[in-house]
Amino acid sequence: MNQPIKKNVSEFQKGKYIVLKDRPCKLVEIHSHPEKGYSMTGIDIFKYIKICQVFPKNSLCVEPQVVKTTYQIKDIEDQKMLVLSDLNNNKSIVKHELPQNKLGEQILNTYTSEKTFRVIIISVCSQEQITSFYQKIN
Repeated sequence: MNQPIKKNVSEFQKGKYIVLKDRPCKLVEIHSHPEKGYSMTGIDIFKYIKICQVFPKNSLCVEPQVVKTTYQIKDIEDQKMLVLSDLNNNKSIVKHELPQNKLGEQILNTYTSEKTFRVIIISVCSQEQITSFYQKIN
């Protein structure tokens, strides 16, 4: 897993990733205040909630390394997805929990073994989550 990078608060840009209040976020707003420093607002990557934090001018902030991986769904059984992993050219079947939300319901209701479906799993800060799925059209 890639290690997070520490950067000066002034180096961050809207649309990049940052850790706010110990949560990995996508940065949506940056405000510079001459007295206070920087006010950063981001959306939590996993919980989709807005998080705001103020940093002094020269403080170091953490930029998490976000990895998005696409897997092919091989089967779904007992609320677990069996997905085909192709890391380092070694194909193997890996189990992933179905998300307990609308996306999980959508995967469960749409998946059929006669068609090829893929899921995108985002990994950051030792956490993983399925963020989307789609049918591969040949």
